[in-house]
Amino acid sequence: MTRFHTESIELREGWSGAVLAGVDPQSAALPRAGLPRREDWREFLSRLAAGAERIPGYEPLKVSRSVEVVRGRLAFGDDSLEVVCKRARSAARGRGWRVSRERRNFDRAIALLDRGLDTALPLVCIERRGPRRAGWLVTQYIPDLLDLDQAVLMRLPRVEPQRMRRVKDGVVSAVVRLCIQLEESGLFYRDMKASNIMLADWTDQGGPLRTVLVDLDGLRSRRFWEGRRHWRSLVRLAASLIDAHGVTHSDFGRFLKAYLQQTGEPASSWKRRYATLGRAVEDYVRRARRRKRHKFDGYTRG
Repeated sequence: MTRFHTESIELREGWSGAVLAGVDPQSAALPRAGLPRREDWREFLSRLAAGAERIPGYEPLKVSRSVEVVRGRLAFGDDSLEVVCKRARSAARGRGWRVSRERRNFDRAIALLDRGLDTALPLVCIERRGPRRAGWLVTQYIPDLLDLDQAVLMRLPRVEPQRMRRVKDGVVSAVVRLCIQLEESGLFYRDMKASNIMLADWTDQGGPLRTVLVDLDGLRSRRFWEGRRHWRSLVRLAASLIDAHGVTHSDFGRFLKAYLQQTGEPASSWKRRYATLGRAVEDYVRRARRRKRHKFDGYTRG
């Protein structure tokens, strides 16, 4: 039985969606301020639907051709809640009446939390279907998160040499645990790249870390006939770190050995698996560069 309960919400001009109405009190995902009620959301969502810059505490976090991510604050009762609002800025033609990405990711986040994995708590989603299709997903803002990409590119170089191994061991353990949890939960994440894995509790002293998965577009349940697809996720993750000078071949080897031990494979197979991983990553990077050859600085040539 799910620990999360939702209610439907209707707004003007064809907007509708779902609100997170209840969370198991024992869940760590429950905000300290509690959950806003459906009535608390109406004005905030009406402003958001009219333009994100109209919401209280508006702060743009990322604005690109494909996505808009902003930060805001919802006041309700005597409390307030910092939130992150995200919408896709492009939609495939002919799919205006289908369920929006925002609604799918709302449901995926609840499923992920239900399985004991961490992601930003989904608070509400709204969508408008049809020719003017649009959608917004609103999640709880989690402070002091650092994505894995930033960690290896900017934070690792600052770590003192005598503490480097301890810090890296903490990162390896956290990412291995995330991969195993996804596999054991019957989930496949095809976009397992460093920028989508957030690290909580980071310190330059090292120690245990908690992972928070974001950008759930690539998350889905693994079909029983597909077998184990975790290898694709490892290839995608390794490819995203291939240019990170702070990550060495030894680091990849330790990660692979730790992962294989958790999956029941003998640790002695790591060299063979490492060679296979290296060839797969090279092929992935080559194909990715070929796909992006027509792009220049993020913009498609005319």
